[in-house]
Amino acid sequence: IENLSVLVQFVKDLCPSFTKVSRVLVAREKELVHQAHRDILVRSLESVKSLSPILICSMKIFVQILSQGGKGVEDAAENRNYLAVRMSDEINEIIRVLLLTNYDEEAWDADNLTVMKKALNAIDGKLATAHDFLEDPNTVVGGVGEKSMRYILDYAKRIADRCLPPDSQAIHKMCGDITAMTNALCELRTDGKGSSAPAEALSRGISQKLRELIGLVSQGITNVERNSIQQPAHTLTGRMEQARTWRNNPSLNEKGLGFQAVQSIIDDARKIANSNNCPLVEQLAIQKLCSETENLARQLSDMCRHGQGNSYEALTIAQAISGKLQTLKPKDRKSDVKGNSISIRGRSINK
Repeated sequence: IENLSVLVQFVKDLCPSFTKVSRVLVAREKELVHQAHRDILVRSLESVKSLSPILICSMKIFVQILSQGGKGVEDAAENRNYLAVRMSDEINEIIRVLLLTNYDEEAWDADNLTVMKKALNAIDGKLATAHDFLEDPNTVVGGVGEKSMRYILDYAKRIADRCLPPDSQAIHKMCGDITAMTNALCELRTDGKGSSAPAEALSRGISQKLRELIGLVSQGITNVERNSIQQPAHTLTGRMEQARTWRNNPSLNEKGLGFQAVQSIIDDARKIANSNNCPLVEQLAIQKLCSETENLARQLSDMCRHGQGNSYEALTIAQAISGKLQTLKPKDRKSDVKGNSISIRGRSINK
């Protein structure tokens, strides 16, 4: 698109289509039976919504500079292309998750690792350009080098979203630090101070933190690969097993996995109970049961953190949690949470 009239028509065509697609995706989210899939769909859709006006703005800037014959056409095109690629990546992620109609936990774990490793490979491909940007005080702000830095941070955050909690927090913190430092460096270079002592110090600091970030990302992927069992399972059966292991031995150091599994079961039950298909009486009963189970789980988790996991009180609470969870997943009672649906008086309501 190289003239304003074509851009205007493009936006007119895009807006109604985008609105329609957004509505369809919101509806599809409710059809996805696994929380992990729903989370990815929601995140990617929100990213597309936030990127679309920025992309249109970048296209307008490119057209204006091109029509006026001014300087900066290449940078404007690079900025437009960068945003277009990000938008394309998110759309491809939406398509990918919508194709995951059949769920297999081992296949999902493998796919999760594949996504992380692909992101790491993408980071490796941007490192050389990013380091060139840091080492050259006269490089163009907003050019390919800076874009490579931003790409690296975006990919690192995607990996962090799939890491274990400690690794995820460390990666996100490092990304935040690098982003702040990069913004400061760009400001100095924009003001013509790219060769100043503060700018050079920032460049060295960013380079060091970038190396640390790569180490954190690599370690995060390794930890997921080695300790994938330390994540809450994606199936109800798996989460029930993780919860059972914790209840049977509350003092076991499993880094909060059992509590997370119980909380995940409760969260899914609440979502199903709050669906339009759930009668009010059953909804209230399930919500009450969820609240009681959640309170007990928090009590047990607090006792475990204080080294009281083997106490009589802790074991009593663990038994109570077991009973509550079995009530949430009974064989012959009114309310039954089974895998991806809840059965109420013989009727099955899909998540």
